[in-house]
Amino acid sequence: MPWTSRGGTQPSVNRLPFSPMKPLGNPAPSACQDGKYCKAEILPLHQWHVKALDATIGAWVPGGPGGTLVKSLLLGVSGLRYIGSVGTGFSQAERRALAALLRRLAAPTSPFGEPLRAGLERGEVVRFVRPHVRGEVEYAHFTAHSHLRHPVWKGLRGDYQE
Repeated sequence: MPWTSRGGTQPSVNRLPFSPMKPLGNPAPSACQDGKYCKAEILPLHQWHVKALDATIGAWVPGGPGGTLVKSLLLGVSGLRYIGSVGTGFSQAERRALAALLRRLAAPTSPFGEPLRAGLERGEVVRFVRPHVRGEVEYAHFTAHSHLRHPVWKGLRGDYQE
């Protein structure tokens, strides 16, 4: 089905997933008659996360006071090929519990198969871990560089003692 914005222009191929787009043809009547978008017409970003996968945690970026929380997780799949980082979807309690769990799995070197550049260019501290912990992450799609686009953490897979 072709899509267009209300202004009649064609969307770019790389349009953002939360852009308020309407299908051509017979769109549903709008409650907003002044030409502006209603909140009901904009699909929230979390509803675009339709794909999920199990990924292995290979490193984490500490955050919070004294590095007691997880700021983000660096993930890999199949032989620990780096697929990106996830920094959203955690509760505060989960950030604290993950930091405690990952601190016990500290490793001196990267478990990823290729050199890791994520986070390092911004001067962030990256703590490597033994790749024993898996979790589920939802995402919109993979980028051209095979990294997750818009990842959201859903939770740990398996039973991990805390």
